[in-house]
Amino acid sequence: MTGGRVRVGVVALAVPLLLLLSGCSLIGGAQENCLPHITVSPSPAVAGEPIVLASADVCGADVPAEGWTVVVGHAEQPPISVTTAEPFDGSFEVTVDLPPDFPAGRAYVNIRNWDYSTCNDTGSCATLDVGFEVVAE
Repeated sequence: MTGGRVRVGVVALAVPLLLLLSGCSLIGGAQENCLPHITVSPSPAVAGEPIVLASADVCGADVPAEGWTVVVGHAEQPPISVTTAEPFDGSFEVTVDLPPDFPAGRAYVNIRNWDYSTCNDTGSCATLDVGFEVVAE
C-alpha cells in the first residue's frame, strides 16, 4: 500500500504544478494572466489609410472606466492615441486612421493602459506591443 500512497502524492503535487506552469492558473480566475494577441491589418499598412487592430483572444479583462488607450507609434513621430470601450472578449476590433505623413518602416501598436499588474516578478510582464510595417502612400 505504501507504493500506492506515493503515486497518489506525486499526482496530487503534479496537477497544481502543471496549472501554475500553464500561465493561467485557476487561482483568481482562469483569464487573469491572459495577454491578448493583437493583429494589424492590412499588412503592410499604408500611410494615409486606416488600419484595423483586432484580437480573437478572450481575456475577460474589464474595460477601464475611461476605455482602452490604443497607441500607434513610430520612432520618428509622436504616437497616435485612440480610446475604445471594446472588450477583449474574442471580438476586439478598433480602426485607427494613419495620417498621410506617417513614416514608412517599422511601427508599433499597444494598449497603453492594459493592466498587467497581476504578473509576478518572475514572469513576462511585457506590454502589448505589436510591431508592423508601414509603406508610403
